[in-house]
Amino acid sequence: MEFTLHKTMASTNAVRQVARLLDNRAQVLFHEGRFEEAIEAAGAGITSARCQYKEKDADSLRHLLDAILVAADIERQTGLRDAGESLYLEALKLAWADQVVQPQIAFVEAGLGSLHEERGENEEAARYYESAVKALDAVAHPAPEVAEECGSLRNNLAMIYKEKGDYQAAEAHLVSAIERMESVCGRDHPTTATLYGNLSALYCTVDHYEKAREMATLARDIRHRILPANHPENAQSLYSLGAIHYALDNLDAAVGCYEMALEAMDSNEEIDPEEYQTVLANYIGLLRQRGEEEKAEQILQQALDRASGNQNAE
Repeated sequence: MEFTLHKTMASTNAVRQVARLLDNRAQVLFHEGRFEEAIEAAGAGITSARCQYKEKDADSLRHLLDAILVAADIERQTGLRDAGESLYLEALKLAWADQVVQPQIAFVEAGLGSLHEERGENEEAARYYESAVKALDAVAHPAPEVAEECGSLRNNLAMIYKEKGDYQAAEAHLVSAIERMESVCGRDHPTTATLYGNLSALYCTVDHYEKAREMATLARDIRHRILPANHPENAQSLYSLGAIHYALDNLDAAVGCYEMALEAMDSNEEIDPEEYQTVLANYIGLLRQRGEEEKAEQILQQALDRASGNQNAE
């Protein structure tokens, strides 16, 4: 009997390994832009996971939920939202029926929230996001990916509440997300920087520019420590901080930020040209406002010469 038992376990593990390979393959294909193949591989992953699924067996249930979530996410992100919704709801029904522990249910609810937000159904999206956040917050010792997921969900909620004009709720979600991220992942994390940046933007919306400057400075400092100097997010942080300094009438500080943002952009060929033109136009406008007309014209001419050179190169 002991031999048979071990043989059965080995067989089950082999099935699970095949199923997980199918899930991984689906994700790789999706990121490579091979969407039809990704959908097919995700479907094969679900079929494999169903074959090993047993009621009240936590491990097989977790894997089946993972397989369904991979497929649902791919369907949703390729525009097949109805098919994705059906899979999310199937996963949610399975999870509740088997009384699966968190954070499995939260990940399903997060997917449903994203789907409804993409449809413009923000009330329904917020309902799923709030439920998912509540579940993830209840995890006593969250892994970094759980804290990051919770931070992303709170960020989504903040954007929804900001759009509704409920700035207090938006602020509460961003502050909570920052506190959780810093306690689990530390301050120097891309998600933490994004949260500080969005909290700064929220404060700008309600004209709390001193608070906005403080949050934008934190976002800039984090990105300066963890990203290359010419990374687009570094440039964006500098430009945002410059705009806040301008609103506070700190024109010298604003000019400095714009100059550093443009320097970062100049050394990165992947910068969005429209974003570059926006920063450049604001910088030139600020120089003119300060009476530095000659310098403004010089910068403008340099930009025109650069653009002309790029066109000739093409």
